[in-house]
Amino acid sequence: MTQEPASGSEPRRPSADGGAAATADPPRSGRLMRSAPKSVWALVALYGLLLLSWSVVTPLYHAPDEPNHADAVVRIYGGLGWPAPAADVFLTGDGLSSWVASPYGRRATPLTLNPATIPRSEAVPRKQRPPWRDLRENYPPPPSNTVQLQQMVQHPPLYYAVQAAVLKASPDADDWRWDQWVGLMRVVSVLLSTALPLLAWATCMAMTSNRSASLVAALLPFSIPQLTHINSVVNNDNALILFSSLVTLGLACVLRGNVTARNNVFVGICTGLALLSKSPALVLLPMIVAAYLVGARVRRPAASDVATQQMREVTARALRPVAGVMLVAFLTGGWWYAYQILRTGHVQPTVPNFPGGVVIDSTSQFFSQAWRLMVLRYWGSIGWYEVTLPFRLTAVASLVVIGFVAVAVVRTRTRSDWWSLAVLLWPTLSAFVLVVLNSYKFYLDNGRLLALQGRYLFEGVIGLAAVVGSGVAAQPHRIVRWAPLAAFALAGVMQYDALHLTLQLYWVPSGAGYRAGWNSLTAYAVWPPALLWVLLILTIAAAVVAVIAVLPNGLPRGSTGGRRAVGAPRGVRAA
Repeated sequence: MTQEPASGSEPRRPSADGGAAATADPPRSGRLMRSAPKSVWALVALYGLLLLSWSVVTPLYHAPDEPNHADAVVRIYGGLGWPAPAADVFLTGDGLSSWVASPYGRRATPLTLNPATIPRSEAVPRKQRPPWRDLRENYPPPPSNTVQLQQMVQHPPLYYAVQAAVLKASPDADDWRWDQWVGLMRVVSVLLSTALPLLAWATCMAMTSNRSASLVAALLPFSIPQLTHINSVVNNDNALILFSSLVTLGLACVLRGNVTARNNVFVGICTGLALLSKSPALVLLPMIVAAYLVGARVRRPAASDVATQQMREVTARALRPVAGVMLVAFLTGGWWYAYQILRTGHVQPTVPNFPGGVVIDSTSQFFSQAWRLMVLRYWGSIGWYEVTLPFRLTAVASLVVIGFVAVAVVRTRTRSDWWSLAVLLWPTLSAFVLVVLNSYKFYLDNGRLLALQGRYLFEGVIGLAAVVGSGVAAQPHRIVRWAPLAAFALAGVMQYDALHLTLQLYWVPSGAGYRAGWNSLTAYAVWPPALLWVLLILTIAAAVVAVIAVLPNGLPRGSTGGRRAVGAPRGVRAA
């Protein structure tokens, strides 16, 4: 005897492959997001405020390649174009001087990273900070480092064009202080990222129809301090993460049978925008093909006389919409790669003579470091690897996620459901393999370890969250009921540890307390102290509201369960 659908679930019909079935009314991305309960919107508000807090806590330019990203925005703002990467394409003069003016280094060595507490005595009062156009005059670079390669031109320009457009639309922007420009760029990154909990919830709902399990999915972005750090600084990963997440939501609807023209166009446009943000979006293309093949299997007739003929029908049914999606994706953003091939002969040209990396002695040393660095840098390696979460904490978090993913996979009965989970995991798994292989190739060519970045996996974070939610949905009702609160507690531990370590490193002088750290932070901050106090109070209030919102809900007390978890994916067994 099966359990009645949970609140918020959709009716299901028998499927052809023996599991419970595709929804009678396939999920739609817009409808799913509009149906989000107040608890999800509370998490969205908290996530936005948390990101704004991170944008203040992280010193300017103490984030991966942020000086280069900011200069790339100003390059477009100033009409300097987007040349192919070359050995003579450098940061603009004022862009390099913004690096000198920032708290990246010390006054005597401004372009050498200072991975220690930033002295309050070196803070320049806000009224004395010049506009961007006057930086070169006020902060000339040291004679030993008059130029710096600008490697960001190897990427598509969408993120930088959006940032430049916001600057253009800002009144009297040319007269703003240079740090206000960077601060505004950080706010734009926050706006691009704030909806991630909503997208995670909607994607998991499309797969499980379980509100409590979907709340757990919505909380996964909070559990990854590295993600909240990147979401709050100037970095083109934020555009890639947003549009890849939207693609994942659209494909989750495809996996549940939605191949309407509207959804196909939605997937195509978001894929094109992801491609126009950064080249790792190319891994979405095989994901799209696989999703439509699985979705076609879900929608096939209940009976078929000949298995071979059935497979042909499924494939043909899948490939028709895929062709349309790919065409829309190409017209929206895929054309950039054709242009790059014509211009440079490469899909993504490399930067000549690009420095970097750490010398290592052997292949065994490479792989022994690679897995450990990927774990650390996925969960929390803040700034230029200056603040790193304890490895034990990141290992526990990894095991929790892997455990729920394993539960979702093991308790899936049908092949189409197994493939649905594989499709959602594809961006994370493929990005992991590509990152390690590319780094290994760099090691073979140069004897150095480079580019093992956990943030390169974040384009798959929403799919990963949905699979984790599927694993939660397969648990007994009592566990599902309390899972959101447990997930919130884990996220709180991760965020507290990361923020505590970050404040201690950058702002709190040795032997001093948080009050001294607050004074140092406000001395360097872009925004006035009164605004920072308002942000702090709002963030704390939003956290309290969110805790209340995720308290056990949606499942009746004393539920006994059945053969399947409430609203679990088709074919997933209850614990």
